[in-house]
Amino acid sequence: MWIIDPLDGTRDFCRPGSVEWAVHVALVEDGVPTAAAVSLPSSGGLYGTGISVVKQVSERDRPIVITSRSQWGEAEEVASAIGGVVRSCGSAGVKAMAVVSGSVDVYVHPSGLYEWDACAPAGVAMAAGLDVSGIDGSQLEFNKPRPVVPGLVVSRPEYTDRVLGALRW
Repeated sequence: MWIIDPLDGTRDFCRPGSVEWAVHVALVEDGVPTAAAVSLPSSGGLYGTGISVVKQVSERDRPIVITSRSQWGEAEEVASAIGGVVRSCGSAGVKAMAVVSGSVDVYVHPSGLYEWDACAPAGVAMAAGLDVSGIDGSQLEFNKPRPVVPGLVVSRPEYTDRVLGALRW
């Protein structure tokens, strides 16, 4: 089953000059994305299960947690747990690929989201060696009767335990 989001970050796409939108395509077999791609057309970025490798993070003073503008509170809890700072932007694809590219360390989406928003970014991030789960630490499953996943965490492995611990109230 193909799960496609032809325009992830619709609100941001409509904002003049915004680059915070993406295109997602994923092939799902037995609930798992086996091939996936995320394109960031406005910046020329292309990430995929066969072409993306997690970049080494350049030394920075504090880890960076990225989230949606509307979900700042939960991200602050995570940032506190790992000694980090919070940044925000639109599009699940843009945020997840920021972790893949090494420009941020953790992406947290603490509420449910539709599978077309999460599937391709999760597939690319997993293939690149990052930890990916639901907000409750569960393995994500796609192509289910209800097309919603329980939030999304994309994390560098060294932060995952503390991130998930901060999200379990």
